[in-house]
Amino acid sequence: MSTHSWQASEDDIAAIVGARHGDPFAVLGPHQTAAGRVIRALVPGADSVLVCGPTGVASVAMPRRHPEGFFEALMPAGTDWRHYRLRAANAGGTWEFLDPFMFGPVLGATDDYLL
Repeated sequence: MSTHSWQASEDDIAAIVGARHGDPFAVLGPHQTAAGRVIRALVPGADSVLVCGPTGVASVAMPRRHPEGFFEALMPAGTDWRHYRLRAANAGGTWEFLDPFMFGPVLGATDDYLL
């Protein structure tokens, strides 16, 4: 069960880490909630993940919700988090990347039908 209303459900997390979720864009990436903007990411192999603002200076730690690498954080109010990068780290080092789920799906209904 989720601790806060903005958090992803345990069922959604299990489906995401198990590669069984029917709509990962509904869970991962940025989402507006009643509590504010939340960002969720699946980063397998990461021990920690930070959300870095557009300038790279501001950052918010993302608590790990699942040992397979599901991270989630509520962003501070009043900050522009439309464009962000994720900075992950583990014993092997640190890496930074754009969250592919911040761009939204690229296939439409016709593509789905044709596939």
